[in-house]
Amino acid sequence: MAAVAVDANCIAQFQQERLGLKRGHGLRAIRHIMSNHHIVVDARKACEQEWYDCLKGPIGENLKDWVAEQQRLGKIVPVTCSPQPAHRAALQRLGFPQSDHKWVCLVASAAAIAMVSEDIDFYDPTRKKSPSRVTDPIKQNQRGPVARYFRRYLGAPVMMLNHVPNQI
Repeated sequence: MAAVAVDANCIAQFQQERLGLKRGHGLRAIRHIMSNHHIVVDARKACEQEWYDCLKGPIGENLKDWVAEQQRLGKIVPVTCSPQPAHRAALQRLGFPQSDHKWVCLVASAAAIAMVSEDIDFYDPTRKKSPSRVTDPIKQNQRGPVARYFRRYLGAPVMMLNHVPNQI
């Protein structure tokens, strides 16, 4: 079973769908990953904490219970991450935020087969302030310099939730 990294925005979407608060692609995507692969988090819990920071109150507490159960089942696996200075430097030149470097370390250390995110920073961070009519096609087509870097140098394509069932 292969490792998959899942950004906080996608876990938040999944959790809201799981609790019946929203509709979208999160539930299907995460269930697909859990059935065929496993989700990786860093052993220091920085990625996991970002998941919780996206969901406050009872929704976040419920997520903590779900994560604990999935870890017990081996569906969410902690990985010891090593610094990736060469990747950090290359991605910073592309405008990738330093605060998201934990995901790069995770993908590289776990040899993840995919990075699931709907955050434009994982595609083309120079478009951060652009309207959705500009950013949506970039994400949907998995384009942008950061997505290309992940694919070429980390071996992990960046994909949206709706891509998961057909691509991994």
